[in-house]
Amino acid sequence: MSLAAVSKHLKVLEAAELIARERRGSFQIVRLNAKSMRPAEEWLSYYETFWSRQLDRLQTHLEGMDKGEDDGDNPGSDDVESRDE
Repeated sequence: MSLAAVSKHLKVLEAAELIARERRGSFQIVRLNAKSMRPAEEWLSYYETFWSRQLDRLQTHLEGMDKGEDDGDNPGSDDVESRDE
């Protein structure tokens, strides 16, 4: 990655207040602003919980199908199978 590309990415992160830059002589010190990431963390946490529950339900459903159980969630599924014959 070129220095210009790194600089461009840092400018975007700085504009979003995700990092703070400070000059020390010929160096630029870049610090993560973790507080600015809190809303993103909360949003991701909500959807992580949501999708974990949904995928657990899907797994339970699929395991039930493997065992030949019919939980009644898919009415008319016998009709679909009879069309293939």
